Amino acid sequence: MGNGKRNNSSTTATLPLKLAEEWKTKIAEPISDTTIEGSWKDSLSGLLTAPVVSGGLVIAADRHRHKVVALKAEDGSVAWDKFAGGRITTPPTI
Repeated sequence: MGNGKRNNSSTTATLPLKLAEEWKTKIAEPISDTTIEGSWKDSLSGLLTAPVVSGGLVIAADRHRHKVVALKAEDGSVAWDKFAGGRITTPPTI
């Protein structure tokens, strides 16, 4: 499908042999729904969307609480969070 170089989204950047975790932040928790339906929904859909990174921020959405959270990439602290009008099913778009 076309020129491989033009459609390639890879990079020539090199990574260290061993990656280290820089920070860890908890931004979503399971909803305490003890019903079978609630447990089933949590097990099928993860709590967060895939994160996106731009402008020094790591942005992800808490699917169940309808909230988008932006974390500072340097230390994982919350830069901002916003509530959406409904459930979020896809990663945020920048």
